[in-house]
Amino acid sequence: MKAEFISFDVRVAPLHGINLVEASAGTGKTWNIEGLFIRLLIERHLEPGQILVVTFTDAATQELRERILQRINAVARIIENSDIDVGGDPFLQFCREKYGKNKDIIGHLDYCKSRFDEAAIFTIHSFCKNVLSDYRFEAGLGSEINILSDSELLLREVLSDHWRHLNKRLSVPGNELFSSLLLDELKFSKIESAFKKLLINSEIELSSVEPKVPECWGGLSNWQRERNLIDRCMQLRSMWETEVENLRDQLQSAGISGRGFEKNWDKYEHAVNEFLREPFLNIKIQHHEVLSRDYLVKKGQTKDALKAGKQFPDHIFYSRYQEFIDCVNWYRKYIIRNSLNELKVEYARRRKQDQILIYDDLLTFVRDALDPVRNTNTARFLRDKLRSQYPVAMIDEFQDTDAVQYDIFRRMYVDDPTSELLLYMIGDPKQSIYKFRGADLNTYYRARDKVTNRYTLKTNFRSAGDLVQAVNVLFQHEGSFLDESLKYFDSDGFQSENGFWSELEDAAPLRFLQIGEDVSTKSGSGTALVRSVVHKISELLTGSVRGKVGIRKKNLNGEYQDEKVSPGDIAILVSKKIQAKVIKSMLNQAGIPSVESGDSSVFNSDEAKQLTLLLECLIDSKNKRKLRALLTSPIGGYSVNDIIELEQNDLKWSFVLEELRQAGDLMKQHGVLSGIRYLFDQWGAEQRIVALENGERSITNLRHLGELMYAEEQETHRSASGLIHWLKRHRSDDDKKDDGRKIRLESDDDRVQIITMHSSKGLEYPIVFAPYLWDFNTNSNDKWNIFTVDDNDDKHLVMDHDNDVYDTGSILSRLEDWQDRIRLMYVAVTRAKYRCYIPFQGYNGNYGSPLCGVLLSRYMKGEWGLHWNDRMKWVSDGNNLASRFGDEGSITKDNLMLALIPRLVEESGGLISHNLVSFDEIPRTFIRFKEIHDMTDLKEMKIGATGRKRLFKNRYISSYSSIQRKYTGEDVEYDFSDESVMEEVSTDQPISDEFSEIFEFPKGAVTGNLWHEVFELIDFSDPTHWEDTFKMCSLKHGFEPDTTVPLLRDMVNQVLGTDLSAVISSAGFDGHNNIDAMRLQSIQWHETRREMEFLSTFDQDDINKMISVLSQQKDQGELNIFGKANIEATSLLVGLIDLIFVHNGKYYIVDYKSNYLGSDLTDYDFNRLKKDIRENKYDLQYHIYTVALVKYLSKQIKDFDYDEHFGGVFYLYVRGMRRESVTGLFYDKPEKQIIMKLLGHHDTNLIQDRSIPGGHHE
Repeated sequence: MKAEFISFDVRVAPLHGINLVEASAGTGKTWNIEGLFIRLLIERHLEPGQILVVTFTDAATQELRERILQRINAVARIIENSDIDVGGDPFLQFCREKYGKNKDIIGHLDYCKSRFDEAAIFTIHSFCKNVLSDYRFEAGLGSEINILSDSELLLREVLSDHWRHLNKRLSVPGNELFSSLLLDELKFSKIESAFKKLLINSEIELSSVEPKVPECWGGLSNWQRERNLIDRCMQLRSMWETEVENLRDQLQSAGISGRGFEKNWDKYEHAVNEFLREPFLNIKIQHHEVLSRDYLVKKGQTKDALKAGKQFPDHIFYSRYQEFIDCVNWYRKYIIRNSLNELKVEYARRRKQDQILIYDDLLTFVRDALDPVRNTNTARFLRDKLRSQYPVAMIDEFQDTDAVQYDIFRRMYVDDPTSELLLYMIGDPKQSIYKFRGADLNTYYRARDKVTNRYTLKTNFRSAGDLVQAVNVLFQHEGSFLDESLKYFDSDGFQSENGFWSELEDAAPLRFLQIGEDVSTKSGSGTALVRSVVHKISELLTGSVRGKVGIRKKNLNGEYQDEKVSPGDIAILVSKKIQAKVIKSMLNQAGIPSVESGDSSVFNSDEAKQLTLLLECLIDSKNKRKLRALLTSPIGGYSVNDIIELEQNDLKWSFVLEELRQAGDLMKQHGVLSGIRYLFDQWGAEQRIVALENGERSITNLRHLGELMYAEEQETHRSASGLIHWLKRHRSDDDKKDDGRKIRLESDDDRVQIITMHSSKGLEYPIVFAPYLWDFNTNSNDKWNIFTVDDNDDKHLVMDHDNDVYDTGSILSRLEDWQDRIRLMYVAVTRAKYRCYIPFQGYNGNYGSPLCGVLLSRYMKGEWGLHWNDRMKWVSDGNNLASRFGDEGSITKDNLMLALIPRLVEESGGLISHNLVSFDEIPRTFIRFKEIHDMTDLKEMKIGATGRKRLFKNRYISSYSSIQRKYTGEDVEYDFSDESVMEEVSTDQPISDEFSEIFEFPKGAVTGNLWHEVFELIDFSDPTHWEDTFKMCSLKHGFEPDTTVPLLRDMVNQVLGTDLSAVISSAGFDGHNNIDAMRLQSIQWHETRREMEFLSTFDQDDINKMISVLSQQKDQGELNIFGKANIEATSLLVGLIDLIFVHNGKYYIVDYKSNYLGSDLTDYDFNRLKKDIRENKYDLQYHIYTVALVKYLSKQIKDFDYDEHFGGVFYLYVRGMRRESVTGLFYDKPEKQIIMKLLGHHDTNLIQDRSIPGGHHE
């Protein structure tokens, strides 16, 4: 007997057995997981590493880790201190009452916190990877696991090889008949799309909708069938040529009804000619079939089919032609199915041959290793090991599992369970919306039937109580998801009061907005719908400014206060990217700030197209068509008139070509970003773009693409042509798994959020618009529709090639798709906290929409005569079903939705409203919101804000070190503070965990990066957060914190505690003997600036003059140390000054050095450092730094004086610094005369928007 569902209470829930918790939207799944975790630590005295928690994304895993650790800390404090307020948290109150003042529990929680790094919180893939790493032998793996992180290249390689093989086989002489398959069904893009669908269910065998072989082919092999098909085609061509006139006369004289052979013969004859010439060419209108035997028999058997006294046509051609059509249709399905199966086998063979795994292989390996049938020797041993290691497991988002994933946990916990085991499967089947990624709701149902206890979470903490009740009305009836296995449990609202108020409309929280009164065509409905949404949003924002609309929220004192509705309070949920773009465009017209969020790939942005075009022009600037397109893009900024004028002025045109040439040269020499950066600076692209309507979004996308291009260039060493191909390939790639490709959000807290319904899962918004729930958005036109069928737990894949609406498999696929979209509708309406608007419009074809499905399912039982046994007809015979809701002919499937919504509203008791918006009420143009309303009381909207990062970091643009290398022509030890050099040349040693003092820290860029970031982030005068920073930075840069944190702690104390003033006197600077002690640990955060960036333009003459000025101050032996160099005619010099601080009114420059000079402090005395400074030409570096700072200070400080306000330069060789000595310290103050001369030779600017430290500006 199946267990009944009961309400879940985390405080008394069992800590043994097999349990299922069925949640609803907003009911606090994670909160309950935290509570179970705490109770397991305390009541079963487990450690964090013994509690397996599995979720499905890296982001969710990280969030879960952070929240559970925070919960442990909170519970520990509550137990230990009875005076701490629990803030109304029932679980904390429970912990205080049950565990309060228990020293053993407090001690165990402290121990668990110290071991929390070992917490077993994983994604399913990372869990399986750990299992295979720990139990490689038991899993049957003989070698190390080599996981292919990006399987795209291998996949395309296999696909390309297969398609070339098909092309070769089907194009050889004698096989010309099949070649047109390569233009349609076997087109590369279609094979690729279909195979990727197949891989989602890679463990399931692919079968055909109609596997029956034509009778005329019985007993023949597939090769013989191909030959026979060619022979039949040749025979039919011959017969058709000789008999076509007889056939025409026969059919016209017979007078078969329905097709009009007299009137349409020329059209039919042409269709048959084309079909016999290219039988596998896709023909949308199947006119050629009218001469087939089956068609003629069907028409001939109808009443009055033949003219009175006429004989039914009888010719051998009709039957032979019918056999040929059957053979063509069978072969078409066969070769597609065969291609997919061959690809599946070859893809697996290639992975095995190369000894690599893709991520999904991890799951199947673990599943098979736990299967006693597949792994007879060690399956039970492995299961017992895992049970011992993880006696407890909680599977989050269980509705998104599949059969392979469930098999793993079933064999670990469900089969042959013991009393010590605990499994919680936690999910919401109503939010199972990832079928396209392999999620299988039927697996959830099968797991639900095998549990000991079933629970529900029913209290909604997200939405206002009346909105929760409105959603209950919408879904509470049996079968509301067109799925008899999916039960809906009413939710209770935790928030009794709805904070949203409006004088412009009634209080119903769920609102249907009907656009137009009549049913229309879909093509005429979209624009009006979008305009109505924008109009309603404008109405809300305008009303809020005028004090007629607002949101009442609790303040910190628990009192309610009104806040205005801002654009950031509103979300619009869409189905497709194109819908988002249309809505965003119209919001822009109305002056309402908005942002697209979610799974959109940055490669599909306009900026990706612009960068592709830019690279193409850098490679070939002679292509005027592309160059004009680039110049008129936001990057170029030219108007059409500008282009005309430019092309008429040879001199100006030559300047543009010269800029492109120089950018191309930089790209070839130093990498693609160098060329792009140069061109952006020359054309002023960044400043121009950020001033555009959506400039901040464009800047964000360009910056993101620059990072991705740089990473790809570094990893694969692609040329510019290769990067163009890479960009174009990703623009056509629909893969959304890589979070690094998703569009990043700029500062968009106060913008209307436009997001796909799939991406909105887990999020919440005060006000939600869901304007596309009436849209019948399906994949029914996909000729490669692959779907799953469950037959008595025997699951198999079906390929529905023809999408015949009366085919059982196709109807089942459409029904499953309908169910999936209804669940997506549930996700959409439950994102809202206060208000949910559902704009809709009746149109021909919305019968299959999710909204119509929910409305229809309300009447599945009772007087309407709708039953589960009829559900197949719901897809195929909507008009017959719709007719039951009105007088004969008054309601059809096209207006059924319009008829059912008023009935829903009437039943809701005022919770749901239905408002008709006429087309006349919707403005066709908008007065811009920002131009007519005072926005000062809204949240500040920062568009094009200052303080932006540069578009592309100048990793290859010339720096001090790159200039120095060009002049010396030799390799040097590179300064790791210089990012360009750090990434151009890597001298890193492998990171070792075996070092115990500062001298043993690994040499190279990794150590330099670590130390620089530590000094950049910590507050010198406040050590409160030092330890966390040390640990975070260590992990980020690949060091083991247990080893590095103590060394970093000691190093920082030595550096910050050293008296820097001591080295000034020892450096020989007179007049500094009485200087006050100067320790960085006494410098406050506001007295420093970290990583100050400067940018300098220079040419060959500038550098030579700078070198000349410096050389004149040196002895003759050092006059020519730089020799000659071939520096670009015009270039950019970029640098980062590690630290600027102010002490007693003077400004000092600090540069940290990680250089290894020896393992003894004497190797870091002043004279040795001075020698190292000269050898590595750091004196040139700090002169440039000084010039940059002095120029900046002279603009910020009134009556700036070099001697009074500038203190000098410290180079801190960190390895050699000790607080009781001056080792590791170098100091210099460049002579004022030199700096003044250098200031006259080049233009330098600090890129810094904040005020200078110390506040001595005008």
